[in-house]
Amino acid sequence: MELAQEEEKAKDGWNWSQKGSCIFGSNGAVSSEKIAGFDMDWTLIRTKTGATFPKNADDWIIWDSMVPKKLQDLVKDKYKIVIFSNQGGIGIGKQNEGDIKRKIQNLSKAFGVPLQAYMSTVEDEYKKPRQGMWELLEKEGNDGVKIDRNQSFYCGDAAGRVPPEVPKKDFSDSDLKFALGLGVKFETPDSLFLNKKVNTLPAKGGFNPAAFIKNKNLFKEKDAVLKLEEQEMIVFCGSSSSGKSTFCVNNLSDYERINRDTLKTQEKCLKVAEEAILKKKSVVIDNTNPKASDRLKYIELAKKHGIPVRCFFFECQKDQCFFLNEQRVINNGRQHLSGKVPKIPIHSFFKNHEKPNLSEGFKSIQTVQFIPGPFKNEEDEKMFFIYGK
Repeated sequence: MELAQEEEKAKDGWNWSQKGSCIFGSNGAVSSEKIAGFDMDWTLIRTKTGATFPKNADDWIIWDSMVPKKLQDLVKDKYKIVIFSNQGGIGIGKQNEGDIKRKIQNLSKAFGVPLQAYMSTVEDEYKKPRQGMWELLEKEGNDGVKIDRNQSFYCGDAAGRVPPEVPKKDFSDSDLKFALGLGVKFETPDSLFLNKKVNTLPAKGGFNPAAFIKNKNLFKEKDAVLKLEEQEMIVFCGSSSSGKSTFCVNNLSDYERINRDTLKTQEKCLKVAEEAILKKKSVVIDNTNPKASDRLKYIELAKKHGIPVRCFFFECQKDQCFFLNEQRVINNGRQHLSGKVPKIPIHSFFKNHEKPNLSEGFKSIQTVQFIPGPFKNEEDEKMFFIYGK
């Protein structure tokens, strides 16, 4: 069986390689300064039954009858057709690498054009919307021909569209963000193959980092103050990945930072906080503290020692938290205080949190506004505004 597969690859002219977690191959696609990039599933092909995920490597049909001719026309116009596909199932053993390779090889036959393909297999710099696959193409996969991003485009179905633009909300906007980050024109399958209008802006309600450049004040309230002149306690309330720890380090570095991720239990947090208070230090409780019951013991501790306690509420969009969480993986321009967290804690905070109230015993509640930066270096700023500025 293995020998037969090797013979099939040789016959089809496919050569496959791997760099890190990225698998890539081609069957003679001619290098060009113009790249026509495509997602694979639900862009070039779809499942036979209409199910979201294919049941096996043969469960596919061409997305629309217009696809082959369009790809053939692009090749005639000197474009190189390149597939960029997230295939995380390979990395966790749920998909067979050989099956996916043969699937792509069969696509080339069905479309009647040579293809080049890149597959990300784990959560790293190669996974879209991160730009690693495209950058690998530019560095090593185009025979030294410099790619002109102004003449190139990327087409994918994960565009953050919502009804009525589409019958069902897109599962993601990762394809749109991939194109925005690269600075190439974006198309959806509907716009490219069916000539329907495409919305090239981030999804409604989505997080656009550039929109926050105008924020100049740390707090929403005009009379808010960062620090009191007297000893105090500040209790944070905000989702994971809402910027709490970065805010603390940038603005409250002289306060004793109490963090449950570091200390592990609330009991230890309370113990270390009290030790700091006894040393006449101000303290900041850098935890999510979603509910009044989570904040209560800290308020009681402050009152026990006769110091005022204020709350800083990190009011933000859920998409903002997902974006900042992603930065912990893709942005190597800064040292991150925490690693990437699963999506569940973020969803849970937004579903269950109780907004702070003065009746809990706070002297005041101040709403922290998100302000991009300060950036550590050019790489930090570049990766933060990866989807445009």
